[in-house]
This record gives sequence, structure tokens and C-alpha cells, in this order.
Amino acid sequence: MHKITVIACLLFVFNAFGQSSKIDSLELQLPGLNGEERVALLHELVKASWTIEPNRAVKYGREAIAISKDLNDLELQSISYRLFGGLYNYMSLIDSGRYYKSQALKLALQLDDPGLLSPTYNNLGVTSQTVGSYVEALNYYYMSFLIGKQLPDFESLSVIISNISEVYHDLSQYDSAIKYATMAVSLTEERPNTSRHLLAEVSLARANLSKGNLTEAEKSYQTIIEIGNEIGERRYVAYANQGLGRLFYNKGDKKIAKRYFHNAFDLFVELDDQAYIAEVFLDLSTLHIDVEPDSAIYYAQKSLSIAKGLNLNDIILANYKNLIALYSHEIKLNLDSLRLYYTKYNELESIQKKDNNLRSIEGMFAKIQEEQIGKQLAAQSLELQQKTFQTNFLIALTFVIVFFTIIILKNYKKQKQLGINLSEANDQLEKQNELIDKKNKDLEALDKEKNSLINIVAHDLKNPLFNIMGSVQLIKEETIATEKELDVPLEIIEGSATRLSSMVSKILDVEAIERGLSNLELESVNLSETLSSICKEFESQAIAKQIEIHSKITKRIMIQGEQTYVNQIIENLISNAIKFSPADRTVFISLGTRKGKAQLEVKDQGPGISKEEQGKLFQVFQKLSASPTGNETSSGLGLSIVKKYIDAMGGKIWCKSEKGQGASFFAQFQLA
Repeated sequence: MHKITVIACLLFVFNAFGQSSKIDSLELQLPGLNGEERVALLHELVKASWTIEPNRAVKYGREAIAISKDLNDLELQSISYRLFGGLYNYMSLIDSGRYYKSQALKLALQLDDPGLLSPTYNNLGVTSQTVGSYVEALNYYYMSFLIGKQLPDFESLSVIISNISEVYHDLSQYDSAIKYATMAVSLTEERPNTSRHLLAEVSLARANLSKGNLTEAEKSYQTIIEIGNEIGERRYVAYANQGLGRLFYNKGDKKIAKRYFHNAFDLFVELDDQAYIAEVFLDLSTLHIDVEPDSAIYYAQKSLSIAKGLNLNDIILANYKNLIALYSHEIKLNLDSLRLYYTKYNELESIQKKDNNLRSIEGMFAKIQEEQIGKQLAAQSLELQQKTFQTNFLIALTFVIVFFTIIILKNYKKQKQLGINLSEANDQLEKQNELIDKKNKDLEALDKEKNSLINIVAHDLKNPLFNIMGSVQLIKEETIATEKELDVPLEIIEGSATRLSSMVSKILDVEAIERGLSNLELESVNLSETLSSICKEFESQAIAKQIEIHSKITKRIMIQGEQTYVNQIIENLISNAIKFSPADRTVFISLGTRKGKAQLEVKDQGPGISKEEQGKLFQVFQKLSASPTGNETSSGLGLSIVKKYIDAMGGKIWCKSEKGQGASFFAQFQLA
């Protein structure tokens, strides 16, 4: 997804990009502030540091969440979660971003506050567009628009429509992209000298450039440069210069294109935006391929170096393609280099195709209706019956063969030889029976797995599917003429309701988790601070069940890990301890070092786990005899995912428990 859409998400929370001086100025106001005033200032600090110091913004965001929970202020909690989710999305931690945005949406729905719902739906749309779920993204953007247009003086409608234009651009539907971008520009005409106006102009220029409307695109880019310089929006000036470089390259005027690319490069360096610096290097490499091969190779290598550090696979592939073209040219012919980059290109393209196939499978799964599911189950039952018939036929055939063998042997062999042959036949029959038993057990396991999958789908998706279909019906009833001008495709929204079904593939796709962990890059993580923060986040949940959390945490224990996965490991263990503990009990949490390792223990006073069930704890789909004490849901996947995360980081997890005596879960991590 183009990074401009992420910038559009920022426009919901602030108009200008924060500077370090602003952050320092705001920090000076923190001492002495408490309660709502402190949370409000922390929100401003998150907004100011979002793009230039994201790690600093994470600290402010966590504190804002903790204080808003202490205040039991649902509105502040929703805003804090939404900001934190947007921040994680900007940092490319998509799963964590989606989680916190979903928490924000739950609170906004609980409050039924349109002012919270519209920006939250927009932010969820950004997340969906980031991972290529375009139907889901359009659904969220339309929900954001339909709610936002009911609000008086809601200036962010142009941002939402610009986002819709970007989705259609990503789908290569340039006519639709131009249509929505034009609407967004028209909404900002009363206040043209704003970031929102520039965002709409960028969307319009990109769509026209991709469509081949070069005159219209050049007009928009020049407008962006003029207004951007006037109001100090250097980022949009950089976008426009890069766009003009591509425009004049398409025209065949490489000299002017080169000038614009260098202008864009200088601005992105000033903004320290490494992703766009990598893009401009790629543009310069493409520009020089035919005229200056050495320069083209230099720019491609610079672009590759940055793109690999940021995991920008699209840019990496484009650079490999340029290098293949360069080293296959007669001037720079180099078979070793050509073979190297051709191999790398094919490997990365194969990974990309697998990801695209997964998304295609999700999209197909989202279209399955109840009738189709019934047909599938009927087909599976028929297949099971056919296999059972085949098994019985094999048994009968085996007996017939043995019978005729005995008859023939009676006529041609002596009694002793007949006994030997009978013994051999019995051995063969026993082997056949063992084979049949094994096949029957395999079929039973397949049937159990199928039933487990169906139960989880039916249970976990029933309520959200009902809620979304209700929302679709409400939208239909309130549709008015102005909506027709936007050609809101209600059938897409209605179709995307069943898109929730694809959630199950994300829950069950453990293979995808393993694939994501294969390229895991570990860093130094402060486990003490992380554990303290997460314990505080669970206090309200524990209090609601009359459970006390007692923690003993050794300070400043640093481990080698990945922050998001460490968070999810701790959250799973503490959540399970609360989930399976009766009221008026205590959850004990401790952190220290043991034998050169960091060791975390989470102990509950729940029903305990038998020795037999402990062997199944970390397996997929294993729901044990103990049930959550507060009617919470349990998919049987949490601990299996936790174990995969810990194994990937070189750690270890185990459980000690006796039936009726509670359970203790231990997690060990490598010290940094």
C-alpha cells in the first residue's frame, strides 16, 4: 500500500507533522498534570512524535492507556487505543495495530459516539488496505464516511474519500480513483491551503498520472508545490516533485525528470523518510538504465540497501528487475551478477505470490454462504462414507483371496505346506487389518478436526456476523440521494459482511505464524517494563472478576526478543490466568533471572491441570476439561501460538500443576 494513505490516517488526529522542538515543549508541561489533563497532553505527544520518534510515541501511548483505564473514562480509552493502533500500523506492526484499533472500536460502539466511530473505522480501513484486503478496507471507509457526514462541520470527509480513491488506485481502477479524488478536492475548495486539500490533490494527481492524463496530473502537482511551500508542508512538496519526475520520464524528457527526482530526494532526506528515499533511488536507477548504466547500478544498490532494512518487498523486486536488465545489457554483461539477481528475484517473487494466494484464498472463503458450507459438509460426509465402503470392500476382498488360496493349496500341496501357507495368509491379513485400522483412525482424526473447525467458526463468528448484517440493513434504510452520487456499492458492504468468515483462517493459519517467524529479527527488549505495563492493563479485567494481581518484578531485565511477540506471550499467559480463576482469588506474577536466563512465572488458583492434559497444553485445538469461570471464549489456540513465539526467540515454556491446586506457567527468555 502507498504510504500516503498512512499519512491520511494521521490527518484524523493532527494537521501538521510534529517537530522535536514541539515534543520538548510539550514534555515540559507534563510534570504536575494528572488525570484527564495528563492523558490529553500524552495524546498530543503521541501525535507530535508519531512520524519522527515512534519509539518515544509508544511510551506516551502506553501511559495514556494506563491512566485512562485508571480513570475508567471509556472515551479517553477509545482515543488512546486508536492512537496506539495507528502508531503500530505506522511502525508496520500490523497485527498489534489491528488489535488496539479493534479495542477502540468496541468502546466507541459501547458509547455510540459518532465522533469516535468515524475516525476509528477509517483507521481500521488503513490497516486492511495495508495488508491488501481491499474489500474490507472499502467497507470500513464507507462506514466512516456514512457516520462522519452526519456530524456538523466534519472536515475529515475529504480524507476518507481520498482513502477510497487510493484503494481504487491500488486496484488499478483509475477512473474510479479519479472520480473519488475529484470529490475530495471539491470538498476542500472552501479551505484550499490545508493539508487535507494537498492530500486530495496528491490522490488526484497519482490517479491521473497512472491513467495517462499527464496534463491534468502536472496541473495538480504544480498546485501542490505552490500551496505546500506557502504553508510549510514540505512532505507534500516532496510527493509532488517525485510525481513530476515520473511524469516527465513518461514524456521522455529525462533531463527535467532527473531535476525533479533530485528535488524530491533532498526533501525526503530533510524529512528523514527512508522509505521514500529508497523509492527515489529506484526512480533514478530506472531513469539511468539506458544512458548511464554505472549510475543506474549505483542507485539500484542504494535503494536495495534501504529497502531490505525496511522489508519493502515491492521496491526490492523492482530493483532486482532493474539490475537484471542492466547486467543482461551488452555494455554491462555479467553472467554471475545476472544469475545472482535473477535467482533473488524469483525467490522473492515466489514469496509474494504465496502471500497473494493466501489473500485470494481469504477472499474466496469470505464468499462462502451457509448453503455452500452445507454442501461442503455433505460432500465431506459422502467422501467419508465412500472411504468406509472402500475399506469394507478391501477387507472382503482380502478374505476372498485367502479363501481361494486355501482351496488351491488343498488341491496341490501337502497338509504341512498347507499349514505354512495358511500362516502366511493370516500374517498378510493381519497386516491388511492394521493398515485398515490406521486408515480408519486417520479418517476419524480428519473428521474431529473438521468438527472442531466448524464449531469454532459457528461460535466465534455468529455474533459479529449478526451485528454487521444489522448495520448493513440500517444503512439501506437510511440511504438518501447524496449517497447515490458517491455510488456507494452497498452490495460490496453486504458481501464484506461475510468477509468476517476469513477471520477463522487467520486464527487457524498456524503455518502463516511459522512463516512470519522464519525471518524474525531479535532486538533488546526491557522485559521488566513490558511486564509492569501489561500487568497494569489487566487490572480492570481482574477487578471485574474480583481477582487480585500480585506481581514481583525484578527491575531492568533485558532480553533478546521481538517486542510485539513478547507482549502477546505475556498477555496470553495473564489473560488465561484470569480467565480460569474463580472470583476472590489471586494471580501471582514474578520475574527474575535463573541459570543465566530471564524467567517469568504466572501462577493462578484455578482448577489446575491433570498430568494427562498437561501433555496436550501446547497443541493446536486442544480445549481441556477446565472451563473459563466468567463465560469467556477459548479457541484452544492461544498456548500453541505462545509456544511458537517463544521457540522462535530461543526460549522455553512449561507448566507445573496438579488437579485442584492451580497452575503455574513458566517462560524463559535469552538475556540480552
